[in-house]
Amino acid sequence: MAAEAQNRVQIAASHWKPRFVANGIDVNDFERVVSSTTEWKEWGPAWLRTGDLHRQLGDEAAECTGRRGPGYKKPGAPWPAHGPRRTWCTWS
Repeated sequence: MAAEAQNRVQIAASHWKPRFVANGIDVNDFERVVSSTTEWKEWGPAWLRTGDLHRQLGDEAAECTGRRGPGYKKPGAPWPAHGPRRTWCTWS
């Protein structure tokens, strides 16, 4: 059981990578989150930080252009902040 608890991030990554990418998560974001996450309890917060980064980029782009571009979602948070959080809660 202890080995499984240590490898939960890798197990999740191997099972969910195709689904995340198919649903719009950039493969580079996925790889970055997986490589920077060593414990399962860090999985959800890592995705929240990724979602916050994309929101910040969207806000900055909107300020520069004065209009909303592709991927700019407001008032809701981007998918990286919500989708993985649901899966993260199942193992916590």
